[in-house]
Amino acid sequence: MDKLEHLAYGMVDSQFRLNCKNMVAINPENLSLRLNVRTLGRVFEHRKELAGYYMANQEACQSLVDYMTEQTTRIIYGLNQFVNLTRQDSRALKVLYWKLVRATIDALDSVRFFETFKENLSNIVVRHSSLLRHFLLAIHDSDLISSGNSHPIVCMEYSPALQLQLLGVNVSNLREPILDIGCGTNGQLVRQLRAWGYDAHGVDRSVIDHPHLIQSDWSDFPWIHEAWGTIVSHMAFSNHFNHHHLRTNGQPGVYAKTFMDILKALKRGGSFYYAPGLPFIEELLPGDKYRIIRVRDEMQKGFYSSQVVRLE
Repeated sequence: MDKLEHLAYGMVDSQFRLNCKNMVAINPENLSLRLNVRTLGRVFEHRKELAGYYMANQEACQSLVDYMTEQTTRIIYGLNQFVNLTRQDSRALKVLYWKLVRATIDALDSVRFFETFKENLSNIVVRHSSLLRHFLLAIHDSDLISSGNSHPIVCMEYSPALQLQLLGVNVSNLREPILDIGCGTNGQLVRQLRAWGYDAHGVDRSVIDHPHLIQSDWSDFPWIHEAWGTIVSHMAFSNHFNHHHLRTNGQPGVYAKTFMDILKALKRGGSFYYAPGLPFIEELLPGDKYRIIRVRDEMQKGFYSSQVVRLE
């Protein structure tokens, strides 16, 4: 990474750290971003170089916009896992960050004194804060983050041992290849399975860059027939399916289709392990094509995980 890009990304990261430090829920009506003035000294020193670089490099600007969009998306999902940004939402968010980048470049190029620079950037952050607030109130799932619903519904990354235990997975019986749906940012179970010698992969909308982790939403993932020996999903796909099944304006039909796509993606004799169970759709599966095995948790009454076996 170029030293000027390193400086720009450092400034961006410092802003995210400051404004997310004590954030425990999304509440657009109370959203008020602040400028991290501690990082401005070096930026001000190199303001002309930064402005010239980004004015002349559209690709670098796009990369910065994409980075901020991805960071914001990851924060939103981390605070409320049931929020889903549509393609239209993501495009609107990128437009918002393009405005921020252009305004910042103008500020870098036009000021001579540090205090003026700081004041200009503070005003830019205030405007951006207002635009981000309006964006959150206009997205498809805005009802999930309104002031009345702004409590944390966080994503957790559980230990591989706990995941396997709650899913009722006997590691010695796993068929390959293995796919973890909703594997989490770091894909801990995938990494553990690969360390044990299994051909394992993960898919999640918020994964980090890793050769065996795929960044995708499960509804967009290419479900190739009879491609996987084992598919697992701990507190991910079925959790969201249950949410949409119970939600007034949910999309249970989309999840029902994806559920069947997942089962068709199993090799014959393969299994889909998931928790929590999905009684409202499991009872509809034809018995001559699928066998359902349930594992109940003695510590949590009513909670069970499911294994759906695609019959030979």
